[in-house]
Amino acid sequence: MAKDKKMVVRNIKCFTISNLLAIMVPAFYVVNLLRMSMGWNILYLAALASFGAIGLYKLTIQKSKPPVLVIKMMFFFIVIAGILNAIFIHNMGIEDVFADLLLIGITFLLLQYRISFMIGMLTFGFFFLFFSFHCLSGTDTNAVLHSSTNYISIVLILAVSFYYIGVEENGKILKISDIIPAVLCFLLSIWAGGRGGILSCGVLLFFVTLAVMKNITSKKTAHKTLIFLGVIVLLIIYYMADASFLGRFSNLGKFGTRGFKSTARIIIWSDYLEKTWDSLVYFLLGTPLKLVPSVVEFELNTHNSFLQMHALYGIIPFICFGILALRAAWFYFKNGLYMHLGLLFALFVRGMTDKFIFGQYGMPLVMYFVLLPLVYVQKRTRQRCKSNE
Repeated sequence: MAKDKKMVVRNIKCFTISNLLAIMVPAFYVVNLLRMSMGWNILYLAALASFGAIGLYKLTIQKSKPPVLVIKMMFFFIVIAGILNAIFIHNMGIEDVFADLLLIGITFLLLQYRISFMIGMLTFGFFFLFFSFHCLSGTDTNAVLHSSTNYISIVLILAVSFYYIGVEENGKILKISDIIPAVLCFLLSIWAGGRGGILSCGVLLFFVTLAVMKNITSKKTAHKTLIFLGVIVLLIIYYMADASFLGRFSNLGKFGTRGFKSTARIIIWSDYLEKTWDSLVYFLLGTPLKLVPSVVEFELNTHNSFLQMHALYGIIPFICFGILALRAAWFYFKNGLYMHLGLLFALFVRGMTDKFIFGQYGMPLVMYFVLLPLVYVQKRTRQRCKSNE
């Protein structure tokens, strides 16, 4: 009897701690939204420091089994490369290396502790209500986050990721209703107006639909789903016509006039790559951003998360990350995990035109989808709590 009581207490303790640790990651992103929209920088730094430190502690004490060992090695390369960059290239400072360490800790919390479906749904709901309020209020999209309108779609994709992580973590089967968050994300990206955001949210909607259709066995239900999506497509076509009463969504019309052309970004990327080939040191450790005039003009922003990764860490972590990303994409495709594949592609497509991943708040979620196959167990069950008692 005493042994049974100890087991019950231990299980309750494990459940409570696991849920508290799991909630920390969505909380971090909520705080980040408050930082971007209201300037609550101190609260953001406190969340980053506390949650990241807890995650680092958990990562340190975790037994170095093959999946965890690969994760530790990947993070080790990033930290060492960041230190070398801070010493020789100066794109990073020592404080940036510490921030990366804390983001690594948050990434590990996300990988190690299960986010409940309810938490995932509430997290996305909070972000959706926030942006919907500004949309209906007619707020200037550049004023919502006190930055470029492009960041709205970035925050949206990160937020909707929690909903689908909640679905995946709890072994739920995707239903037709699970398309709705992707649809809402897509519509709000049209309101925001960034072409990269509209494309990436469209990619997510496509893959989530594939994942849902894969689970549908009834032809009648499949037909209803296609009709539902057909109506959405017709509405989108109508938006492109700049309908007056839906004028707030007329940003999609940019595709008709500008497509994906972005002369400024192309110049930045070309200048960065040209400077990279000037020196073997730049190629290996990262190109000094202050030596690229077009990048300096945009406040050292390469407007590409992957070029930014090279600038911060150099070529070795860049190659390692690329290999793990390709492995993750193949794993998701081979196992029919189209929702995961869609989230990975959506984040990557979004990262092609703006920096938000490496050394920034988007890093934990992107690394989660890249590293998840290393800790993914068949039938979506991962006994992670026992390994952390």
